Amino acid sequence: DIYAAKDRLKQMKAKYDKEINNNTQTDEKEKNKSSVLIIKSNIDTVDYGKERALALSFDAASNYPKLPKSLRDDVQLKDHQLVGVAWLQHLQNFAPTNLNGCLLADDMGLGKTLQLLTFIGHYLETSDYQKPILIIAPVSLLDNWVAEIERFFDIDLFGSVLKLYGSQLADNKVRKADVPLALRERGVSNLLKSNWRNKANIVLTTYETLRDLEFSFAVEDWGIMICDEAQKIKTPSALVTQAAKAQKADFKIACTGTPVENSLTDLWCLFDFIQPSLLGALNEFGRNYRRPIESANKEDVDSLAHLKILIEPQILRRTKQQVAKDLPPKIEVTTCKQLPMSALQKNLYQNIVQEFKEKSALDGEKNSAIILTLLHKMRSICAHPLAFSSDGDIKSSPKIVWLFDTLNIIREKNDKVIIFTEFRDIQSFLQRVIYQEFGLHVITINGDTNANSEKGASRQQLINIFQDTAGFNVIILSTTAVGFGVNVQSANHVIHFTRCWNPAKEDQASDRAYRIGQKKDVYVYYPTIYSPDFDTFEVKLDRLLNSKRSLANDMLNGTGEISIQELARDILN
Repeated sequence: DIYAAKDRLKQMKAKYDKEINNNTQTDEKEKNKSSVLIIKSNIDTVDYGKERALALSFDAASNYPKLPKSLRDDVQLKDHQLVGVAWLQHLQNFAPTNLNGCLLADDMGLGKTLQLLTFIGHYLETSDYQKPILIIAPVSLLDNWVAEIERFFDIDLFGSVLKLYGSQLADNKVRKADVPLALRERGVSNLLKSNWRNKANIVLTTYETLRDLEFSFAVEDWGIMICDEAQKIKTPSALVTQAAKAQKADFKIACTGTPVENSLTDLWCLFDFIQPSLLGALNEFGRNYRRPIESANKEDVDSLAHLKILIEPQILRRTKQQVAKDLPPKIEVTTCKQLPMSALQKNLYQNIVQEFKEKSALDGEKNSAIILTLLHKMRSICAHPLAFSSDGDIKSSPKIVWLFDTLNIIREKNDKVIIFTEFRDIQSFLQRVIYQEFGLHVITINGDTNANSEKGASRQQLINIFQDTAGFNVIILSTTAVGFGVNVQSANHVIHFTRCWNPAKEDQASDRAYRIGQKKDVYVYYPTIYSPDFDTFEVKLDRLLNSKRSLANDMLNGTGEISIQELARDILN
């Protein structure tokens, strides 16, 4: 295995690493430096590109999807999903000569995974020159991909799947001590065994595994490569982005419901993965598109229109409003946006503001670290004042009083609730007080929860337990760890107990409940602490989030995270 791996790496090196420095006088520091696959960065100039066919127009009326035999007889794809499958099949006809990939950017909750699996199933059944398929996803979604295959397809007819994670990954890795010395001296310490894929048609793994084992993945000749939640590769200089771009695949698919989260650089990076050089080098793209379009003074309408024409053949974006006509409405409940601040909160609030002023006076300037601490304390006082004082009781926390009242109303309807907060102390506090008040053993899922079912109940299994429990129930989810990808359609009440800095990520979290399969109206709550005497931290954060959200109606308008400086300036003024 070791010598086979070495020989294959030599072949791969000849293909991907032609420009490496052959200087044998490299010092020890350089010898120990980690090696990475050499790719052209396309930052200043276009160093590497793929030509695409000039005419890729797709007519949904005349292009019908070819469905795999493995799709279960009782599974009926929705109209927009059938169009999505046909679109993928249409574009694949041009690959790899005239086209390299596409971006499936359907709104969250429209069944992108089912469309992709249907596309994969037909490819495996009909391709004359079948090659393996690589699917990269966040670790929390690996079980979800496997579950979707088992739910919608006959697994005896569908391709064989290798979930390269946990024990499967450990069993297929070459021991570091067994990696040839020549490779270790070049910084290559992570390799897979030569027969690691065996006969698997589909390899399912994580972005971190791709980054760490990019050499072994690059040896394979992939037919299709899919990056799920592809916002993970939106940073041009990140190692995971470079590892994804370095893979050889006939047809690359980036899949994300939020192709632009922060700025148009996100879009450039995704297209540099699926169709290098189409949008030019990054700096050129900044001059021609990003800066004119994102200008604070005036959006360049012509540049925006030209960009849309350029990307249109290789991007498919449908929103729930456009295609999910049978989805019930999503309703924001605004009555919780003026929860009167308690006396304890007001006292704590005034104390930390005075403390900040005194520290600022001593430093002679408003130190960014001090400002960050101030904002964090303000945020915590609004959400969980009892963490700062043992004098108060539950009534000193208006959010908890409101939460109990709201949960009582929801309990009468026999509905389920998701509570989002990324703060561990608040998660534990909510878990405890909800048990005391309602007798519920609330499941909490955060970054510490198993992503792999081999180590106990996984995130998806815990969500399944919550969904399968009849009647009223509550689950607490971390906005950052579980705010994307997972399905929690059994809940139709979403409470953002603390707010996210980015409205796009907040909407992603809400759409864990608001997606295909939801039968009830979905209610979204943003409980906000209010004072008649001044604008609280939460009032100002809500205002900034709403202003950014209003700009995000167009897919090409990234909302971006709230600027700490912007928020601090607003609060301190």
